[in-house]
Amino acid sequence: MGDNGFAKSGNANTDAAQKSRLRFTKEETPPTDPFANRAAAARHKAEKAEAKLEKARDKLPKKHVIKVRKTYDEQADKTKLRIVIEKEVKSKSRHLKGSPITRPVKAAAQAAVSHAHRKIH
Repeated sequence: MGDNGFAKSGNANTDAAQKSRLRFTKEETPPTDPFANRAAAARHKAEKAEAKLEKARDKLPKKHVIKVRKTYDEQADKTKLRIVIEKEVKSKSRHLKGSPITRPVKAAAQAAVSHAHRKIH
């Protein structure tokens, strides 16, 4: 008899079989390696980050730069100058300072504020 006063029926093998009724094939069972899913998730996360970075690079403000390239013409046996227009990413410092038109105005305003601040203190 058990602790609660009832007799136990069946043996240990049938009790274990009754606890887990689900049966899976080898293809349906999840992998036993705990790092297999982590590696796939990390790979997926890295690919998403790379795509996001590429989109951000495309959105950066660009400027057209005119460059002169020397090319050699073998038939004429001369070098020729070619004008090439390239797109380059604008530097970050140019954006932080503001537009070139408003820079003198901002500098004068800052000078006036600092002069007034010196007079007060």
